[in-house]
Amino acid sequence: MMKYLKNSLALLLLALCTMPTLAQTGMQVRQNNAVAEQAATDKLQETWNRFADALRLGDTASLRALSTPYLQCYNCPGDTTFIPFARFRDHVPEIFGAATLARLKDNTKLRFIDNGHNAELYATSCVTKPLRLWQPHCKEVLLTYIDPSTDFEGAQQAFAFIETKEGFKFCGYSTIP
Repeated sequence: MMKYLKNSLALLLLALCTMPTLAQTGMQVRQNNAVAEQAATDKLQETWNRFADALRLGDTASLRALSTPYLQCYNCPGDTTFIPFARFRDHVPEIFGAATLARLKDNTKLRFIDNGHNAELYATSCVTKPLRLWQPHCKEVLLTYIDPSTDFEGAQQAFAFIETKEGFKFCGYSTIP
């Protein structure tokens, strides 16, 4: 009986001694995740600045380089599931009016958010070789192009990006509402 108590006490002490280590490890994991998430957002912001410049200048070569071969575009005429970049490019002038172009670099009208709920959709349909197919980084840039008022809730354009080996690539467009 005494041997059983000694073994039980030893196990209890071992468990109590390792608990702070486990808690610290969990905290370190959260900190590492936060650092990685901030790094991904910083990369997205860099990509967004290049993308916004290319969109404002009508620079097709740069837009193509910053986009996936196929895009999801709910606001393009016709079939909007996944369209080739060239078809999207053809609709750029009618989709992005003066209000959008004027606000592309206005930080008070931009929000950079996680778009993980669409990760699988974009990874399988838009990108042939994503950085991490099992858990790709999907982010979204929300651009308020109509401010809220007492009569209208406002409107945003949502630009979806997925992380690839070459960096973040534009892969989808929609509006809210």
